[in-house]
Amino acid sequence: MSEQLVTLRAQLAEQSSTLLGQHPRIKECAPRLADLESQMRMEADRLARSLGTTPSFEREGDGLSSGMDQLNAGSPRPTRQDVQLRALERDQVAARPARVLSGQVSRGHRTHSIGAASPARASSRRADVFQYAVVAKKLPTILVSALAMLVLSSGFILSSEC
Repeated sequence: MSEQLVTLRAQLAEQSSTLLGQHPRIKECAPRLADLESQMRMEADRLARSLGTTPSFEREGDGLSSGMDQLNAGSPRPTRQDVQLRALERDQVAARPARVLSGQVSRGHRTHSIGAASPARASSRRADVFQYAVVAKKLPTILVSALAMLVLSSGFILSSEC
């Protein structure tokens, strides 16, 4: 059965790479694959029951849960004061951005009021704000560079002839 399962999965993977999921061949392979997998599960369960043992993963899972219970029993339990302390620390951390923001807002108001009182002093503290973007003009730059190249090439030609 495992060989059939492997070949069926290979066929499904090959067809899925070339065909869409709604293609009839893929729709035909998917139920066969599910049926074969369920048959293999039933066969494995029947074999486990006939041996009279539970599967090893179930036994290991029971051992792990009892080991976790032992570890939890040995660990110290937090007291009411610990819980309150952690809650206060969380509140303090959560309130910090609000305190920083309110401090920045008050500093901004003070700066604005100083700037309104003496414009010369305020302008020395803040950067100039341009009303338009400063961008180099293309045409004058090209003309100046072409003129410079003309002068340089003329000088080179004259110096090489002498």
